[in-house]
Parts: sequence; structure tokens; C-alpha cells
Amino acid sequence: MPLISLCATNYNTDPVALRSLESVLPWSDGLDREVVIVDNFSNDGSYEALASYSAPVPMRLARRRCSRGTGRQLAYEMAQGDLIVIFDLDTVYNEKWGQLLRWVVTNRIPFMLDAVYSHFYPRGVLEQVGGWRNFYC
Repeated sequence: MPLISLCATNYNTDPVALRSLESVLPWSDGLDREVVIVDNFSNDGSYEALASYSAPVPMRLARRRCSRGTGRQLAYEMAQGDLIVIFDLDTVYNEKWGQLLRWVVTNRIPFMLDAVYSHFYPRGVLEQVGGWRNFYC
């Protein structure tokens, strides 16, 4: 089973950030996984909440001044997984997201899959396209 890197960027997502993180973890339970988050110097307490969170999986949290694209690129570079899963820390994910994640892992898709507020990338696909650009949105 491949290592899955659950990656997110953060900027002022309090009070939803921890609920979002806690919504993806149960759906990825039993999979080999890690969490990588890049924070853009949030000033609402979300960074501190994430930093003090005791994750049941390996978690890396970095703080960099960056756009969403640069933050995703940094998370990708920090990630060790064969499958990069982007999720948004202002979104709470449900069982359907978990089913999609399991489908992607089971079928070992050779392409990028874009779902609402989440993206699934085999590492090789990201390597081929050069990762993310520095964009503001």
C-alpha cells in the first residue's frame, strides 16, 4: 500500500481548521499516511491550534509567507508519499470523500483526480508537470 501524504495550506481558517483535519483522518484510517501543512503566517490562532494538535499520524507543520500555489509546492516537497492528497482546512469532509480516497488508493490511478475542495495526485504526475506555480487565489 502506498504512503499517502495528506497536504494542506492554511491561512486564517480558525475555527474550522481542526474540524477539517479531524474530518480527513478517520476516512484515511488504516492507510499508511502522513499530514503536511504549510501555514501562511495566520494571525487568527489556527496556526497555534494546529501546532498544539496531537495528531495520531506523523505530522509536519511549516510556516512560510506564500501564496496557495507556493504553499502547495512546499507541502509537496516536504511530503514523502507516493500519493499526494490536497485538502482544504476550511472544509469538513464526509464519508463520500473517504470513499473517493479509498477508490483512488485501491485503483492506483495514473492520473490526477480533481474533486470539489480536494485533489489526488500520484507523485509521478506532479513530477512530470513540475508541481505548482506561485499564484494568488
